[in-house]
Amino acid sequence: MRAVSGHVALAWTVLLLLGLLAGCQASPVPSAPAVPTPPPLTPSVVPVPSPTAVPRPSPEGSEGEARELVTAYYAALGARQFEEAYALLSPAAQEEMSLEAFRERHKDVVEVGLQDLALRRAGDDEAEVAVTALVLRNTGGTLVEEKREEVWVAAREGGRWSLRLQGEALLARTERALEPPLQVVGRFYAALQQHQYRQAYALGTRGFRASTPFTDFVKEYAPVVEIALEEAKVKEEGLAEVKIYCRVRSRRVEELDLVTRLWGIVWTLRLEAGAWRLHEAEARVMAKWKDPVAWLEVPVVNFYAALDRGEPEAAYDLLYEGRKAVLPLEEFKEQVKRYRAVKMNKFRTLEIAGLEARVLVGLEVEELQDDGTTAAVQYEVEWTLRRVGNSWRLDKSRVVSEHR
Repeated sequence: MRAVSGHVALAWTVLLLLGLLAGCQASPVPSAPAVPTPPPLTPSVVPVPSPTAVPRPSPEGSEGEARELVTAYYAALGARQFEEAYALLSPAAQEEMSLEAFRERHKDVVEVGLQDLALRRAGDDEAEVAVTALVLRNTGGTLVEEKREEVWVAAREGGRWSLRLQGEALLARTERALEPPLQVVGRFYAALQQHQYRQAYALGTRGFRASTPFTDFVKEYAPVVEIALEEAKVKEEGLAEVKIYCRVRSRRVEELDLVTRLWGIVWTLRLEAGAWRLHEAEARVMAKWKDPVAWLEVPVVNFYAALDRGEPEAAYDLLYEGRKAVLPLEEFKEQVKRYRAVKMNKFRTLEIAGLEARVLVGLEVEELQDDGTTAAVQYEVEWTLRRVGNSWRLDKSRVVSEHR
């Protein structure tokens, strides 16, 4: 009985479960949104060259070789490095022209500039390039400018790339006289004497200007109050480079002293952009001495001496032009008409800064009073002077002290 009851219970349990399952199927539940199936992963493939494949240069490779070779050739030619340029030629080209013949053909070339470089064709081991070049030649003081079109073939032979000239044509030719290098040096020092620093600096080569910024150039020459080229002669002369010996006398302000130096300078000039330009200098001081600063005192002494003589026009002539522009002569006369006697009893230099100086002056002045009498007055006056050419001019003044 217990066994039958157990089986019955088990049967009821199974029937109950089946009923529940049947109920679930009878009441459908909304399905969840479908999730897209990701694409199957494809393993990355690294191509491996076939053991039998032989690498071949692409046309882009031959074009690059051709451009590089042609550019290097003209750079060497413009720098007059004839061996380097000749070494880029093919064996066949070198058989047709020896190194000596190559030198002779280009001996007067001083500068080369590429204006255009165009690819005509490119293959695996060969490329053809058309070049338009501007070639400058120095034919004994005359500058010849040639515009040339040349066609080059760059080819690889035995693992080495080289050039051979396929064709050439002269497109234009002009001649003009070169300014003598001695004249260029003279213009340089003349510009410095006039404090025209921009003009002097422009006479340098690109290398000179790269190594010496303009601000440093001005800083070097601003204290120079006088500079003169006393002698210049050619020491060595070439087609693209000249050395010139110069004897130069300069006077510059150092603190409150005026120092004169006699220089021996060897300038190297190079042809650049169709003109001689100063490139570098080797300088040594041959003599040096200090001058008294009385040169600053002279215009001040003359100014007050003219007032003492009763010649205001002569004193007015010693003023700086900028001061005259704001102080008419008649107004100046009105300011000094009371002076009856003027004596300088002190002069001291306070500062010299390039083209400007400050001095302190002591004066004893007999002044006309309103009642017709005169009175002795002692002044200390500070003057600002400005250098114009080789002389100083009085600009501004202020009374530091006054005692009656």
